Amino acid sequence: GSFRAAKASPCRLQTRLWQIAEAVTPVGRADRFNQAIMDLGATICRVRLPACQRCPVRRCCRSARVLPAVRRRT
Repeated sequence: GSFRAAKASPCRLQTRLWQIAEAVTPVGRADRFNQAIMDLGATICRVRLPACQRCPVRRCCRSARVLPAVRRRT
């Protein structure tokens, strides 16, 4: 389901964010996972010129579906 941060209280929001982080972070490999996410943001998922076609998680990425094609770099 979708996540609606605007309607959540700060305490509920923090709790939900931790739940999501725990669900997606591999046990015992948080350091590698976090580095991979930072690398993805620095090289592919950039604000001004995202490279959605090269992204390994584009199939589950909401932004890849809604960004205008003109802003994407292939």
